[in-house]
Amino acid sequence: MAARALRTQAPIAIAGNSSIAHVSKCDSDGRTLLEMIQDQTAEKTEGLNYNGQSFDDSIQFTSAALQNQKIKSVIVLFSLAGLQQWDQGSLQRYLFFKLLNPSLQEATLRSRVFSPAILNGEASEGFLSFRYKGVEYPEYKQMLATYFERESEDMPCPERDGKDLRFIEAYYDHNYLRYPLRAENFDLLASMAEEASRRGKQFLLVIAPIDFDLMNQLNPEMAASVRAKEGLVFQVLKRRKVNVLDLGDALRNEDFADRYCACGHMVESGRRKAAQAIADALTSAGGR
Repeated sequence: MAARALRTQAPIAIAGNSSIAHVSKCDSDGRTLLEMIQDQTAEKTEGLNYNGQSFDDSIQFTSAALQNQKIKSVIVLFSLAGLQQWDQGSLQRYLFFKLLNPSLQEATLRSRVFSPAILNGEASEGFLSFRYKGVEYPEYKQMLATYFERESEDMPCPERDGKDLRFIEAYYDHNYLRYPLRAENFDLLASMAEEASRRGKQFLLVIAPIDFDLMNQLNPEMAASVRAKEGLVFQVLKRRKVNVLDLGDALRNEDFADRYCACGHMVESGRRKAAQAIADALTSAGGR
């Protein structure tokens, strides 16, 4: 992926998680979010993403993209959960990207050396088993094979919220609220914005859509806490002079796919709205 970022001839690159390439089985419009952005901007757009992509890798691929002279605009689509992570991947992988781009924050290297991933081999604390309202839920791989698999198999068209609402509430809380925001992640994003400015490139950070409608049904207090957390993220990034587009509350419940996984996947209506907002933001900020 880093090689793709360094070699692409596309003027726009987007890094982020599986929302960039996801299409619902219920969609009549099979274009991905990336393809819709490409159509809206009328410019070739390179995807620097894979399913389950960590915040770390999104930043590292962004760092590589900023060094490509052909790329004029770099978009990073991230979820709030991403800002709670920092210990995915290996130290060797991080050092490779550090050598590729020395501008990555020095503080993050110290964080990684002492991270849980290096000390105990866990990919991310967010992937561990957890307890919510007296119920024990399994680690992520087992959850995929049980809760997620059942929800996916039972999902009709058009998509609905899911069957096991107790689990869905637990996973939304786990995904958005269980862990604190990490200050070093804000440092990384600010450093990417500063480097983009030095290189004369446009940098757009996009807070991914959140299904607040579903959260309000499940637990209004949880929804209010997530909304406050999102607002804090937006304000911190603006203070750090990062060009940020907040799509957190831009979509309604019916615009989301796979709502049980709290992953921000969108059906075609949601992708169209998100793509239009991103294209408009690029035009507004970059004079396209």
